[in-house]
Amino acid sequence: MSLEEPLPAASDPDPYTAAAHRVAEQWAELDPEKFDLALKALEPRSKRAHQFRLRQLAMQEVAAKLAADDVIAKRHHTYQMTNLIVAAMLSLAMLGGGIYVAPTNIWLALGLCGPSLLALMKVFVLRRSDASDMRNLGRFLGNAGNAGPPPQPPSPPAGPGGPIP
Repeated sequence: MSLEEPLPAASDPDPYTAAAHRVAEQWAELDPEKFDLALKALEPRSKRAHQFRLRQLAMQEVAAKLAADDVIAKRHHTYQMTNLIVAAMLSLAMLGGGIYVAPTNIWLALGLCGPSLLALMKVFVLRRSDASDMRNLGRFLGNAGNAGPPPQPPSPPAGPGGPIP
């Protein structure tokens, strides 16, 4: 390919490359010194275009990261709200069960509405569980098992003549 032949049409969609091809076609007839000057004149504009494109790509990257962070924040919020709703429904069920069994079994009602409910809500709402919660719950359940009425002494067996002294 010689300098007298026209350059092929630019297949690159970049407008700056196409402009460089047009300038090269216009200056092809001139001597190499003038052609070199023309290319040097294009260089600052090409540098500016390159810097602009780099900043544009950086801004697109930041926008994409912000959009991804927004999606993650929405998912986290949905997860937290679902946990809160489940905790509320579970606590209402435990309170309802405690009220339902209260007339017949007060200790079970206290177990459903007492420390176990508080420990469960702490796990769901605050997302943490301390060892002291489980100790208190175990202590309560142990005391509840021992809190029944005192055992009655066995009655003596009844014989034919009445109780044996």
